[in-house]
Amino acid sequence: MKFLPALLAAATAIVSTPANAAYITRTYDFSASFDLSAPSRTISGSFTMEFDPMARENAWVKAFSSKQLNGYQFDAVSFNNGNVSFGNCNRTGCTAGSSTNTFFASFKVDADGNVLSVRNTDFVYGKALTCCVTWQSASFVVNRVGGATPAVPEPATWATMMLGFGVIGYALRRRTVLRFV
Repeated sequence: MKFLPALLAAATAIVSTPANAAYITRTYDFSASFDLSAPSRTISGSFTMEFDPMARENAWVKAFSSKQLNGYQFDAVSFNNGNVSFGNCNRTGCTAGSSTNTFFASFKVDADGNVLSVRNTDFVYGKALTCCVTWQSASFVVNRVGGATPAVPEPATWATMMLGFGVIGYALRRRTVLRFV
């Protein structure tokens, strides 16, 4: 019986321990179309992003590719409360008159990385050789590549489950058997 209080204290410590950050990785395809005045009528590509859905602040791009944006410097991705932004400028800082080609895109995701919403005009780009002009997308589409991944229980969940089985086994072993005379 002295074993039971120690077991309950251990269970409380395990359950109350916060989980470590669990980074998830998602891959997205994107496509943007522009009016006739733009040098490229369509821009498409893909990128892989890693983020912590609990922190909902930081994200890293593991891979980025686009045939039309080949040679464009890719600077950053931002993940703020489900709002994803990527490119090498911000919405107001995309200036084609600069010495680098610029682009910016944004969309909204849930905590699992599923695309919630995309606005048609959320892709902007400019060419360094075309002074002072940027083009805003007439249509912009983002799709998550791959399906849902199954959830993996955290170590605390496994420990709690095993602790529960141990308590049940202990209780069954200590049970007294009634004997009728």
